[in-house]
Amino acid sequence: MKRKIRVTVDIALLLLLPVLMTEMLMGQQLHEWVGTVSFLVFVLHHILNYRWWGTLAKGDYTPVRCLMTLLDLLLVADILALMTSGIMMSGFVFDWLHIRGGMMIARKLHLFASYWSLILMSAHVGLHAGIVVKRIKGAAAKWLTRILTLGFSAYGIYAFVSQKIANYLLVTTHFVLYDETKPNAVFVLETVAMIVLFAAVFYYLQKLLLTYPHLLLRQGRLGTRLCRRDDREQHRGDDMRRSGQSSV
Repeated sequence: MKRKIRVTVDIALLLLLPVLMTEMLMGQQLHEWVGTVSFLVFVLHHILNYRWWGTLAKGDYTPVRCLMTLLDLLLVADILALMTSGIMMSGFVFDWLHIRGGMMIARKLHLFASYWSLILMSAHVGLHAGIVVKRIKGAAAKWLTRILTLGFSAYGIYAFVSQKIANYLLVTTHFVLYDETKPNAVFVLETVAMIVLFAAVFYYLQKLLLTYPHLLLRQGRLGTRLCRRDDREQHRGDDMRRSGQSSV
């Protein structure tokens, strides 16, 4: 039962993401309500996965774990920045707080955090996509998934460039430039394509680090210790296999 609730919450967060990126289409009032609901669902997600916080100081940090932990912590900080700036700018849901100062700073922070949330949440999805990928059976289904992922990713690159997302990520502009001639469905599709793009990038980055763990943190003390530990475990496994073969 708890697992079903977790899956439902995760799916809800994923579906709410492209909706939140379409503020120009839904209007400010609806955007505020959807944003508030998304934040509450995000809090519920962490309540259901509260044990994760207790594991942060335990165990060794492999390259993949370093990447996943860093992205998760950045995502938490990003969501908190989104909610804080959203409350400061609110003209409907939290208007009763009568917050009037710091509006320009809040607007810049909200714009910055909203587009980084697109990347960070997509990355989070990609790093956990292996659970879904393992359930895809059959060569035809696997190739269809790869082709669709490739197609959406290519379209995501186009959307990223055409919408000039880099300007929002680097805060070189303070206002969203929305193409009013573009159909609403196309804008939503472009957002979904960018989610697929970054999810795919981090999914394959994770696979790369699992295959070649020495690529990350190799030069640092932590990385050197981890790599040496991985080497010792690999040599220990090789010795056990050789001893097993010799006994046969």
